[in-house]
Amino acid sequence: MKLIKIESTRKELTHLSGLNFFNDLINRLNLVNRLGEILPKAKRIRSLKPKEKFLCGIFAFIAGADCIDDLGLLRRDYLYSEMTAGGVAPSTMRSFLGSFKLKYFERLQSFLPTLALELREKYFPKDQDVVITMDATPHEQFGEYMEGVDWCYNKKRGYVSQNAFDQYGFCYGWNLMTGNSHSHKGAVEMIERIFANVPKEKKRYFRADSAYGSHKVYNSLIGLGVNFGICLSENVWGPLLSKRDFKIKWTRTKLRFFESTHCQIGSTIYAPKNLRGRSFLRVVYIRAKKKVITKQDKRHFNYYAIITDMSEKELSDEGVIKFYRGRSNAENFIKDLKYGMDFKHFPCQSMNKNKAWGFMGIVAYNLMRFASFTIDKRGCFLKKVRTNLVFIASEIRKGQRKIRLRFSDNIFKEVTRSLWILDSLFKQVYSRVAFKT
Repeated sequence: MKLIKIESTRKELTHLSGLNFFNDLINRLNLVNRLGEILPKAKRIRSLKPKEKFLCGIFAFIAGADCIDDLGLLRRDYLYSEMTAGGVAPSTMRSFLGSFKLKYFERLQSFLPTLALELREKYFPKDQDVVITMDATPHEQFGEYMEGVDWCYNKKRGYVSQNAFDQYGFCYGWNLMTGNSHSHKGAVEMIERIFANVPKEKKRYFRADSAYGSHKVYNSLIGLGVNFGICLSENVWGPLLSKRDFKIKWTRTKLRFFESTHCQIGSTIYAPKNLRGRSFLRVVYIRAKKKVITKQDKRHFNYYAIITDMSEKELSDEGVIKFYRGRSNAENFIKDLKYGMDFKHFPCQSMNKNKAWGFMGIVAYNLMRFASFTIDKRGCFLKKVRTNLVFIASEIRKGQRKIRLRFSDNIFKEVTRSLWILDSLFKQVYSRVAFKT
């Protein structure tokens, strides 16, 4: 076995060379100046501007920061320090996060769908279908005195976040709520913000689980002209089934449900109370016979029900079930967000600070989701993005107000390939030898 010795060098090295890709992407999007219009104003002239502090947070998330204290470690990296004008101390970041108020969160929520759609259009300009999936998820917290922490629906103490993704994994909406909040809290407002930014000439769709099955959500989607498929809870579909079962025409389907290949499918009409814009909606049922039937069972079948505003001419019964099943992909995006951005926990005791920290992570997530399509046509998880695109070692050469990054030959080919893709997407080709500080 060979002995390995260690030596020091005066050369500047970095393990975060891939930040250059995201620096270029941020510049092309003019993201810093756009954020400056919606963020709090600077209190001191000499300090970093709010937009620059927000950028420090974005780069920190991309670089894999798990908490605010990691900002102090990242400042030691020369490349990160140069890109963020020296970076910020953890204490400075905490103070900055405390300056956020409700109006700034509302502006960020309105900005998210604009950014997500802009990034999506670079890769998928011909896809006219925008399918938004909304879901809530708990974030378990262990701090005893954290503001807003309460018992969540999973019987654990923490926060609950509202999330909205399209079919490609871009995040169009995010909000952090107290642990005892119902999943659909703020859903109507988020829906209206999202679809106000999605052009009407596109085919717009929405899907969600039974937590969003309310007349307020239905009315909002109908008013916006958005087609939807939402799961119904048993206390809604049960009475409807008892009333209309004899009118439903059940047919065999090849769809697999309830771990059975012998399912039946059927549909009926349903007129919820306080429905506006139309007189009734359509409910699609899929059922499979129970393997074991007991005396307590009122029904011999397991049922699942989806409510939709689409007619049979627009989408068949099987099509509605398949459309709704795509909702499960959003759970993968949420999982990627939790593990890739360490959103399983939040670092501050103040809820507003945690919410502001979360929005930095969401913006970084969208940028990394965009970058994932340069690695794989279907996209990939954040861990792979960091491994393939961010954690790249290089030597730093300084001089004439420029920084040059030197790579090994095989890594240089991959770096130039990803930058060429970025050039072609934005249709701007220029030298990639260096970036200005």
